[in-house]
Amino acid sequence: MKTFKEYLAEKEEKLYTHYSHSSGLTHLSGDMSGSAIKGEDQTRLAETKDPRIKKRVYFYPPVSSGLPRPEQGLGVHMYHAYLENMHDTTNPSPEADRITQKAKEHVANGEHPENAYESAVLDSGFHGYHTGTMSVVLNRDVKVKYAGSSLGKKFADQVEGTKERKKSVFDGTPNSEDRHTSSTSMTGKQSVFWSQHKAHLQKSVPSMKIENGRLSVHKDHLSDLKNELAKYPEHPF
Repeated sequence: MKTFKEYLAEKEEKLYTHYSHSSGLTHLSGDMSGSAIKGEDQTRLAETKDPRIKKRVYFYPPVSSGLPRPEQGLGVHMYHAYLENMHDTTNPSPEADRITQKAKEHVANGEHPENAYESAVLDSGFHGYHTGTMSVVLNRDVKVKYAGSSLGKKFADQVEGTKERKKSVFDGTPNSEDRHTSSTSMTGKQSVFWSQHKAHLQKSVPSMKIENGRLSVHKDHLSDLKNELAKYPEHPF
């Protein structure tokens, strides 16, 4: 039987990274969520009726070179895991539609939309979800391999001497196909918003779609998209 280390070696290009203040762990406990930094998720999770989504472990997706850059306040100890049975929020699919419908039921019962979405992911049999910029494993501990310290290592998004401005879909020039495309993958909030409202948005703005985790719209419909999103004062785009 293969050891966990041998198993991960075969999955090298698909390893997800977690940063911790503790070294030498073999499992990451979902019950420890929020112990490193108190993110805005903790506020909404305090209101949920579903204890399953309070147990959660965050990971950064694989990058082409270097290491994913951690948020300020996370530890320097790195752990790798191969995540299976995860819902990909960036790709339209029959599963995505079913999750959206289940999420609406939770919202009708008084849940915060993001909490409702995460409950629906679990209801649909997934272990968690990918957004393109992060992955969240819900209601379980995760077996990991310790990968050492990040001190002195180069992060993948580090560009020495420069600061690249991140463009949204609403600025910059159209590409060769006359489409405006955001320069970064959707955040968790954007993915949840898209899952909940994509049917309406695509009906009003037919050229709107997600390509490789990024929002894209034809230049002739950019104003239409702005007008539609304006109907949602707190939209995340």
